[in-house]
Amino acid sequence: MEWVCLCPFEKPEKIMAQNSQKFLQVVLKDDALNFIMGNGKMLCCAPAALSPEMQNAAMLHGLNQKVRDSAAGFSKDNDYNGAMLAMSSTWETLQSGLWNARGGASGESDLAAAVSNLKKITIEAATQAIGALDEDQLKVLRSKPTVKAELLRIKAERAAKVAGASDEDEDILDL
Repeated sequence: MEWVCLCPFEKPEKIMAQNSQKFLQVVLKDDALNFIMGNGKMLCCAPAALSPEMQNAAMLHGLNQKVRDSAAGFSKDNDYNGAMLAMSSTWETLQSGLWNARGGASGESDLAAAVSNLKKITIEAATQAIGALDEDQLKVLRSKPTVKAELLRIKAERAAKVAGASDEDEDILDL
């Protein structure tokens, strides 16, 4: 079956040649998603071709994925606070008109926890203070020895919780 693209777009072969023949490449162009296969076949999906109800469903699905993805790295550690901070950060970033958060949510939630612990302030106050910093200020904060040590302590504590919750009763070295 040949896919027909009704969206104005460069030839898929030209796009694929520029990008080392990936199996699938997704390119946003002219308010449409273009799914370009490594064999040159292309499917163009323009939201304008959908009913308003389907556009709304697609938008809600995208929000679900975007916010949920920001919490994904916290589930194995049962870090509910980190997950909530990451999701909140993602939502605030979207509300501000940006698609991507700077610095990664998990790193910023650990940094907020470290600042909260060191300054004896609430996690919310620490998160707000960190959110007001630019990239250079964040680098300076992360490079402080006390902050580095507290970040390592937080990560070690998280790792100890994971190890404690492990079902492994056997010593791997048979000692």
